[in-house]
Amino acid sequence: MNLTAPDTVLVFAEGGGSSIPVRPWVVATTVIAGGVIGTVAAGVLEYDAMVRLGAVPMVFVGII
Repeated sequence: MNLTAPDTVLVFAEGGGSSIPVRPWVVATTVIAGGVIGTVAAGVLEYDAMVRLGAVPMVFVGII
């Protein structure tokens, strides 16, 4: 999801009838930045949740 959401927005902007073209490097940069930011944010939030909840509830979260 981290990679597809920004890419989807840019592809929509390209095909939305706008007269301003979206360059491929903008799409690639957005995908990479979205992936990096999303992965770091998920790691921080999941670690914080594990510390607060403990290991056993996090196993159940993983199963879900």
